[in-house]
Amino acid sequence: MSVAEEGTSYFLDTSALVKLYHHELGSEIVEAWVANQAVQIWLSELARVELHSVFVRKVREGELTEAILQAVLECFREDLHSRFQVVPLTDDIVERAISLLLSQAKNYPLRTLDALHIASAQAVEKSGLAFVTADKKLFTAASGLFSRIIDPEAKVGLGP
Repeated sequence: MSVAEEGTSYFLDTSALVKLYHHELGSEIVEAWVANQAVQIWLSELARVELHSVFVRKVREGELTEAILQAVLECFREDLHSRFQVVPLTDDIVERAISLLLSQAKNYPLRTLDALHIASAQAVEKSGLAFVTADKKLFTAASGLFSRIIDPEAKVGLGP
């Protein structure tokens, strides 16, 4: 799983995206995908807001300094323009998310923002797209919805 096949596409939720900017379990695998120019990396526009929230919280909790926060956010802004494909939050995606909540949340712990990530990934799903999340509840909720789903922390996935 650490070597991506040419033409592979990965949709990263925020829990996977954070690993690119903060070293933690699973960071190496996400870094390898992003470094491979033959790989497409997709994000929901939602991840832009969530990533800021995660790193501001790390400053508030004393885990990061303000200077590191600014460096991380600058790097992220550059990557947004040069490396990532961003799925805008459209009315269609919001409607898909609502539909997911109505059909899936009765059986799975599917939360609002998770439904928006799944709906965003479904909007671009194509052959070879892998949905990537380190969030255990989202992994469970999404496992029946994608042919490939990967948890970079566990280095395990479902599907080919």
